[in-house]
Amino acid sequence: MPKAVESYFAMLKSATSTGVKSDEEWGWREVFVGLWGTLTVYESETEPEKHFCLIIGWDGYLRTGKGVITRGENELTISTKNSVYTFLL
Repeated sequence: MPKAVESYFAMLKSATSTGVKSDEEWGWREVFVGLWGTLTVYESETEPEKHFCLIIGWDGYLRTGKGVITRGENELTISTKNSVYTFLL
C-alpha cells in the first residue's frame, strides 16, 4: 500500500500536457483545474524517489501518475510522464 507522506488543503491551479499524448487523450484533465480539496502526496511503491498526488473535493477527484515534485512559494508541482500539475497550497 502506498505511504502517504504529506497532506494539504489545496486547489489544482493548472494542468498542462507534456505533449506525449494527443489533445483528445489528454484533455480530460483540464476539467479538474480549479478543484479545491484535500491533496495527499504518496510515495511510489515501485520508485520511492517518485510520488503521486490525489486531490479529493466536492466536485470529484484526480489522481496523478507518479512523478517528481518541486515546491514553490505556496505551490506544489508534480511533473509526470504526460502532465505537469501545479497545486496552490
